[in-house]
Amino acid sequence: MNDPRQHQYNVLDLFSGAGGLSLGFEQAGFSVAAGVEIWEPAIQTYVRNHPRSKMINGDIRTGAVKQQIRALHEEKPIDIVIGGFPCQGFSMAGNRDPLDTRSQLYQEYLNVVAELKPVIFLMENVKGLKSMKVLPPNLPKRELDRLRKGLEKMQRYKDLKRYKRTRSNQF
Repeated sequence: MNDPRQHQYNVLDLFSGAGGLSLGFEQAGFSVAAGVEIWEPAIQTYVRNHPRSKMINGDIRTGAVKQQIRALHEEKPIDIVIGGFPCQGFSMAGNRDPLDTRSQLYQEYLNVVAELKPVIFLMENVKGLKSMKVLPPNLPKRELDRLRKGLEKMQRYKDLKRYKRTRSNQF
């Protein structure tokens, strides 16, 4: 029986953070070609932990980062795309704010998958992603403003609840 890992599958880790998913794939015998990350402390950790992988440092929404991903794919065809895009906008523990720009980053992940057409992809995120409401693309400004005010009120309410819970646990 042929071992599917005899072919060294190339992996691209989007929103790589410090490289936990990359580590798991490396330990399973895959070749992690690169990680993509914007947060400098995570980049430094990733580079230290994955010296054989390239680090694409920057915002995945920019043309420069997208071009680096394309160039990597031309150099080493990417077979697998993995990643855990930011969850703050979706998390049930957070404010579930559809206006939080991080809530739209999953679309960048899907754009990379659509362009590279990997054999498989793995998206890791939180349960709240399934129930998150998506804003219509042409929502009038008046409706956006109304939504913003409602979200601000909700955030103040949640912050107050957290504060009360913290204060009651101190005594």
